[in-house]
Formats: sequence, structure tokens, C-alpha cells
Amino acid sequence: MKWIILLSLFSIEAGAKSWNYRNNPHWQIDKNYEYRLSKLPKSGELKTYPWTGNYWPHMDGGITYRWNLKGVKDSSKYWDYPLHDMKNMTGVDLNTLSPAEKYDLYLGNLNWDTVKSERNYSKINTQIKSSPQYDPKYKIDDWAGICNAWSESTITFDNPKPVMITGKLGHRIPFGASDIKGLLASMLDMDKVSPEKTIGERCFDDLDALWAQVKAGKLSEDEFYGVSERGECGDVNAGAFHVVLTNQIGLLNHGFMIDVDRGSQVWNQPVYSYSIERMKQLPERTHDRAAKGTEKVVYVHVKVHYVKEMHQSWFSKIPHKGFGIKDYEYLLELDKDDNIIGGTWSSYERPDYAWLRDSRKWKGPFAPLKKIYTASTRQSGPGINNRPYIDGEKPKWPAIARYKKWAKRAPPKKNYVWPNITLLRKWKKMTFKKGPNPFKLVYYKGKWPNPIKADLKFLKIVEQGNFGAAKKMIDAGARINVVTKDKRNALSIAAGRRDDRMVKLLLANGAEFSIEAQDAKGRTPLMVALKSRGKANNRLLKIVKELISVGPALEIKDNQGNNVLFYAEKYNNSPLDSNMYQMIKSYKRIWD
Repeated sequence: MKWIILLSLFSIEAGAKSWNYRNNPHWQIDKNYEYRLSKLPKSGELKTYPWTGNYWPHMDGGITYRWNLKGVKDSSKYWDYPLHDMKNMTGVDLNTLSPAEKYDLYLGNLNWDTVKSERNYSKINTQIKSSPQYDPKYKIDDWAGICNAWSESTITFDNPKPVMITGKLGHRIPFGASDIKGLLASMLDMDKVSPEKTIGERCFDDLDALWAQVKAGKLSEDEFYGVSERGECGDVNAGAFHVVLTNQIGLLNHGFMIDVDRGSQVWNQPVYSYSIERMKQLPERTHDRAAKGTEKVVYVHVKVHYVKEMHQSWFSKIPHKGFGIKDYEYLLELDKDDNIIGGTWSSYERPDYAWLRDSRKWKGPFAPLKKIYTASTRQSGPGINNRPYIDGEKPKWPAIARYKKWAKRAPPKKNYVWPNITLLRKWKKMTFKKGPNPFKLVYYKGKWPNPIKADLKFLKIVEQGNFGAAKKMIDAGARINVVTKDKRNALSIAAGRRDDRMVKLLLANGAEFSIEAQDAKGRTPLMVALKSRGKANNRLLKIVKELISVGPALEIKDNQGNNVLFYAEKYNNSPLDSNMYQMIKSYKRIWD
């Protein structure tokens, strides 16, 4: 009896549910889909999971948002800022620049065209007081951004890692993972040529506002369902959605996007897995509003798993908290051969529409982005670390880990590297949690390893000149730019020892961030190298070449007011010394 009631209810409210042209998977997405219900998997998940990222809200200025800026209370400073003189970036912390600024700097685009274009596109110019477009009455919707392009990029590209790239003008530019993700999303968003393969249509009615009117007695429920269950607000067709879901994820191993908000807002999310919780054929063979030719009606309850947006991050986060789940219920309408020919929604929750496309990549102004992306994804390990840590700082662990003394992470094979944390093999396995989480978490009991002790060990190894041990620790995720209490870093220590192999190793693994760091006496690694005791030799020459090739600001002065040229001239006692002095001096002229 309950199925008869359910069927009658939705035959009245939901309207005709045989799919139309806009909801036909054969014409809109793929002509080779499987439609026989018995051939469609009841569960599926992608072999490679989409990464998480940010949808770059227009109200934050899109990719002009300086997400890595720290300690600024005025939120407008993240997007309302003057543009630098690209030829004079001395003293500018390149880590804190926005993705758009870094890309312009990489291109040597003196006019900052990417930044200006993005400010116009996001309409953030209406909020910048110095802009001719400033309009304090203009309101940017907080949900508006490039979620369509962000979600598409997660299933199109590999997860990028932070990388250091030399720009056209010689700047060494640090790109964080989110910088690259934002640029990839912006590239896809600018592609207005590639057609989208879409089933369903966007709903432009604010259903939440309409329901509020129902609650206030200003609108009847019949009037509400007349809007929400018909036309573009009533689709996507349930049968068509099931066909796309099971074919794309279960059979083709290819993700797709859904708008998870039924109403006027758009929240595109990439789908990566599903599981049918219940499937039951109803005793009724058809119903009065079913698709023509319906011979069977099957009830389906499915859980759909998708990736959600998260805040920007320097590293390529494994998004343990970046997943969402939607429970959908619907009736499938089958013909005599068990083919899905239509469907009716039983749940109010449903996607507004589903889509995918084959986008154009590396075209126009984003063609040079391919080099950055390729360099990023070819790296081993987590990528470069841009944050220096000071010996003696207190590690900040999640509160629950501090309390329960255990970590919740993926199981290590040898040593599983997490940004700034290494989980050790000695931890004891507690329980294995199965379920929708793609990382199938394993719980390890034990105390958190102390990275501060690991930092001291790494610095000691560098000071001892143990190249093999240093390389091993770097491969395991050692923090390259850690500094001691007297502010010496690994690069400075290796330069002072004239250890050219170690200097080269450090620079190849992210020590560029230490190139302008000053110790307690105000000396940079290059100053320390030039001051190192003993006569000049080829090892020192190699170190000087390596250090100046990174692009340090040579006008930096120590605590006594002396710059690099002072050190080069002071210790100019041999032809080799003279050679280094001339090399540094000529480099300064080129830089200026």
C-alpha cells in the first residue's frame, strides 16, 4: 500500500517524467551509454580521486585574491592593493602575491594584464575605492565564483604541487598548489568555445525564498510545487541522471559535475563515487505519468559522493574533510527489455543539472601555464616548502590528536609524508574503517612525532656534510628552510662550509626561500660563503654561481651596513677572488 501512495503522490506533483531532448543522455552526452539496468553497476568510484580547491569567489577578487597573506585583519587588503613596479620587486615577499600577480610576473607582463582583467571579470573593481568603476552600492553575490571551472579542473588535471619557477625577467617565483589550481580553473573558465555536454537545465527561481513565502502563508504549497517540480526547476530527469551516473563513474571511470543546489544559486561539484543503498522493483507495472512504454518501475536510493570546496593551501592537500554526500531517491521507468527510458524523483533533493566537456587547454594567454603545471606535477614528494620554521617553536597539532594521542591518516608504506609531519612505521594499527571515504583511513596509535627534533637532526647532518643522509631526509619531507635560534638556515650552513654539492641539493629542493634570509648578524648565505675561512677555490666559485643564479637581492645589508659587494671586495686576495668579485658586480648591473 505504501508504494501505491508514494506512486500516486508523485504522479500528481512531479508531472510527466519521460525525458525530453534536453534530458536525453544519448543526444546530450554520449551515444554509446549502456541503458539496461541489469548491466549498470550498483556502485562505483574513480580510480583517481579529484583534488580539492577553492572556487575563487568574485567577492574576493577571484584569482587576484592574496590568499597567502598572513596576519592582516582588514579583509579588503587581500584584494584591494596597489600593483608593484615589476622592475623593482626588492623587498616584496613573492609568496604572498595572488595567483594572477604571480602569473603576470612569470610572463614579465609589466602592465599586470591578468590582474586587471580578473578585477574587471569578478567585478571587484566596484569595491576598490581607487578604481574608476568603484560603486559602493554594487553587491557581489557571495556564492558567485568559478565553481564550474574549479570542479572541471579537478577531474581534468593532476593534483599540482608547489614549485619554484624563473620568470621572464629573472624573478624566482614560488607558486603554491592553490596558485596553480586557481590559474588552471581560470584557464578553463575563459574557454567559451568548447561546448558543454549537459542534461537538465538551470533553475533561476529562488526556491528557498519561495518556500519561506509558503511558511509565511503568502504562497500555497501547490503553487510552490508548481514551480519546483516542473520545467527547468524540476529536472534533471531522474532516469537520465541514473544513466549518466552509472555509466560515467561505474563503467567509464570518468568524473562529471553536478549543480547540487536546486535553486537559483549554482554550486558545481565533481562527482567521484556512488553506492546504491536500496533498489526494489515496485508491484505496480507503471503509473499514469510514466514514460510511454514503461513496463517496470524500480525504486532507487543512492548515495552520491562529491568533492567540496576548501580554503586555499600551499601544499596539495589530501581533502579528508573536503567531501560531500547527497542522498537521492527516485523511481526508474524501464521498458520490456529492462532499458531505462525515464524516471521520477521521490526526494526533494536532486541535482539541478549534470554536465561535462572536453575543454581547450593551453590556449591564448594561458598557453605558458603548461610549463608551470608540468614542472609542478613532475616533482617527487610534497613539493617546495615556503615557510621557515624556527628551532624552539611549539608544534601545533589538531586538538583531538593532542587529546587522544593518535593520528588519522592514510596508511604509510615506508614513511608516509604529510606536509611537515612524517608518520612512522612503529605506530600500531588500531582499526580499519571502510566506507565511502576514498582514502580508507587507517588509525594509528602513538604519539605525534616531533618535527622540531627532526629539524635539528637535519641541520646537524648538513653541518656534518653528510650528503646521503641529507638527501634521504629531504626525500622523506624534511623542512628545508628551518632556522636555528641564531637564524642560521641549512643553505647558510652549507655555504659557510663550502659544501657545493649540499648547496646544489638544497637549492634543488626549495631552499630558494632561504636565499635572502639573514642570520643573527644580518648575513645572507652568499655573504657567509664569501666570508668563509680559507683561500678561494673552485668549490667556492661553484657555490657563488649557484647562489647568484637564484636571484638574491644584492643590496641587502648586514647589521654593520655592508652588502655582498663589500664581502666580495674585502676578501679579494687572489685571481679567483677577483673573478668572483667581477661576476657578482656584473650580475648586479644586469639585475639593475
